[in-house]
Amino acid sequence: MAVNPVACAELLAGLDPSCEALNKIGGVAKRVWIGQVDQRASYTVDGTSKAVNTVLMKELSTGVFYQLFKFIGKRDKHDFGAVGTGGENAPTYEHTGILTLYAFSQLEQNKIEDLFKADDLFCFIETYSGQIKVYGIDKGLNGTNLEVKEGVLPNDPTSIKVTLVGIEMKMPMIFNTATGTLAANITYLDAKNGTAA
Repeated sequence: MAVNPVACAELLAGLDPSCEALNKIGGVAKRVWIGQVDQRASYTVDGTSKAVNTVLMKELSTGVFYQLFKFIGKRDKHDFGAVGTGGENAPTYEHTGILTLYAFSQLEQNKIEDLFKADDLFCFIETYSGQIKVYGIDKGLNGTNLEVKEGVLPNDPTSIKVTLVGIEMKMPMIFNTATGTLAANITYLDAKNGTAA
């Protein structure tokens, strides 16, 4: 009698999507929280929901921790997504974020240039569907393109677009604190300002 070999990857459950999934609207809100992988101490995943529910930053000095930095643009301008590719050993997922940012002073422009040059970034994005998603949480994203727009006419775009790309071993993850509300998730991320782990 032939014995079936043990599968290295198994289908463990089916999917009957919820109404929220079927009717989820697209789009990324104007806030994005960004940190660097080498400044992150750890993150945890909820055992039931499998969503990321905490992120802890390393201590920079006594009582002062590395932080998440908030980059704010305009509505309907940022674009994030991922593409999975099968491989010989495991699939990989290319995470891509295109941030559309705005600067008037040289100091503001310098902040965007620093973002483009920084290594191994992870990004929490707020979606219009009421979720927070995290891109690049394990290996990070790096700047691959920066485009400055001046425009020709008064209503032409005057933005700076920064493209971040990285290869991860899983799809972008949902972030959800224990309370599970969007307001609580935003409050949690806003509090990662260098004063708490």
